[in-house]
Amino acid sequence: MSWALSCLQLRQFYDNVTLITDEAGKTLLIDELGLPYTDVQVVLDDVLAQYPKPLWVVSKLYAYALQQEPFLHVDGDVFLYEPLPTDLLTAPLLAQNEEISDYYLPYLTEMDRAFSFVPPAIRWRQTTLHQPISAANAGILGGNDVAFLRVYAEAAFDFIEQNRAYFSTPQPQLNNFNILFEQYLFSSMAAYHNVPVRYVQSPNFQLERPCFEDAPRFQTYLHPIAPEKKVYQTCQHVARRLQLDYPDYYRRISTLSNRRFVSPAQSPLYPLFASSPAPSAPPISWTLNGQRYLQQLIPVLPDASPLPDLPDVAALQASDQATYIDEREHYRQHMAAQTNPPDAVTLDRRADACLRADLTDFDRQRFVLSDDILVIDCQWNWALPIELVFLPDAFDEHVSHQARHLLEAEPKSVKICIEPDWDTRMLVETPYEDIVDVATLEVFNEPHTVAEAFGQLRAFFGPDFPEYESKITKRFRRLVRQLVARRCLVPVEHTATP
Repeated sequence: MSWALSCLQLRQFYDNVTLITDEAGKTLLIDELGLPYTDVQVVLDDVLAQYPKPLWVVSKLYAYALQQEPFLHVDGDVFLYEPLPTDLLTAPLLAQNEEISDYYLPYLTEMDRAFSFVPPAIRWRQTTLHQPISAANAGILGGNDVAFLRVYAEAAFDFIEQNRAYFSTPQPQLNNFNILFEQYLFSSMAAYHNVPVRYVQSPNFQLERPCFEDAPRFQTYLHPIAPEKKVYQTCQHVARRLQLDYPDYYRRISTLSNRRFVSPAQSPLYPLFASSPAPSAPPISWTLNGQRYLQQLIPVLPDASPLPDLPDVAALQASDQATYIDEREHYRQHMAAQTNPPDAVTLDRRADACLRADLTDFDRQRFVLSDDILVIDCQWNWALPIELVFLPDAFDEHVSHQARHLLEAEPKSVKICIEPDWDTRMLVETPYEDIVDVATLEVFNEPHTVAEAFGQLRAFFGPDFPEYESKITKRFRRLVRQLVARRCLVPVEHTATP
């Protein structure tokens, strides 16, 4: 769905969009999905066969090296809602944004320790330029200096080839070196050869989660960075945007997916409704899996040693956990009994219409928490991260980490929002621990306009509000728009499932 949405948005603004792929990519994206690329080059099979799979960057580098004319390479998870500024299209080099971050440091350290060869541009940069570590994010990368880009791509392949001995043995972090071969080398060579780089976004672009709920009205460039690509809400936003704007392609992909892959009802990975499993699959109760998670999280034993500063913590956590389990189970049973699921597309279009309003009109809209969600007040965060539904290998590691965190945490106000995903028949748990989030959810227990709710938030913080006004305002507005996009906040005339 990501690849489809990216392609379809590009075709809204550009008449020449080429797909560079392998045979499998052509079969899926062109033959089966019919995405409207203007040209297809099936050239990657041989190059991909020569390198370990974690080195996915070689396909991009090969695509750069093929180009004979000015170009921009756009990743399959970049979504444009307006054309790029024309002045950027004349730049010698163009990238998404400059990343100024120590994130690269451990991989540069490992490079210095273990690589037999490091390109001269990187060595020069390390010894001559005494600047913070930076690189060019390659969500978009290209430009008019085609000769430089070809030399850069060749240098990147040389960088990889001369360190093949390092990659010949299993390297658990191999995937992370892609950013050195592509992004760090690109910015190093541009500086070394004194070729200016223009950027589409500001340096701090990667620090914020992409605001899908603001597209296309207020957010015209979206690119989930690193772990954001796997965040459940991000994936849902992509699916909903595709369904709203390109329903034919959405249906085509859904049909293909249902034919090829296991449906949620057949999956052993926590089908949260669990009311109608497929005939070929044994009934699986999400509650049992959730119970396992909670039981492993805090094993409250009669002789449990209490924390020194919280003498009743074990009993308090047991009570808090039991309340959460009970409320969630009643909600699960209620939702599983629903015989007439709502028209999700209609609800999404209603939410999208609200979000497309300008800020003044949006502030005048009256919302309330939907009757279709449940918000549980807790003193600790008991929510099962939805990503663990799809990444079961991370389950035990997360349980261990979360258990330590909970045992060390003092009780505080936590709201856990449970919402139905009618498409996948799953319940999604989202914890809110920030005081702004907790207060906002509390306010919208009753119908309020956005402006009225913000006024109550201002009163809640009292004399401390001016000092933190900018941060509070930004967090409040973003949360409200996220809740509207997820149908957790609904217009007051639409509070329950139709």
